[in-house]
Formats: sequence, C-alpha cells, structure tokens
Amino acid sequence: PKTVKFLREELGYKGVIITDDITMKAISQNYEKPYLRAFKAGFNLIMISNMKAAVKELKEALASGEITEEDIDKALLPTIAWKVKHMH
Repeated sequence: PKTVKFLREELGYKGVIITDDITMKAISQNYEKPYLRAFKAGFNLIMISNMKAAVKELKEALASGEITEEDIDKALLPTIAWKVKHMH
C-alpha cells in the first residue's frame, strides 16, 4: 500500500518492512487474496496465522505468472541482509 511506497520512495528506507497479522478480520474479510496483496505491495515479512492458505495463494500467483521468482528473491533480500548484519 501507500505505506510501503512512502517508506521506500519518499524516505529512501531500504530495511525490512513487516505487516501486522494478515489474518485479522479487518483485513481478511475486506480484501481478496490478502497474502498476495501484501507481498505485491512490497512487504518483506508477512505475519500470518494460516500458513497453508498463504503458501497456496502465493504458489498460485507464481504458477499463473502474476508474480515471479525474481519478485520473491527481491522481497527476501532486505530480510537476508538484516539477518547477516545482526547475526554475526
């Protein structure tokens, strides 16, 4: 959403951006494909309580070409960079 765009483009933030729990009713009852929407919006970590639904949604998007493996890699880079920096 606008938050990720603001952080990345306006503020130049390059770190990890994390969602709140995507399965909260305010999100899950008002938005179709909430996991995919959060991923496509640019969040690096998506907090979820229904792993099966999230994996299914993202696998379907990958299979249909809606997202690519490159998109997934790009989303993971800030998380991996954070881990490397803080775990050593």
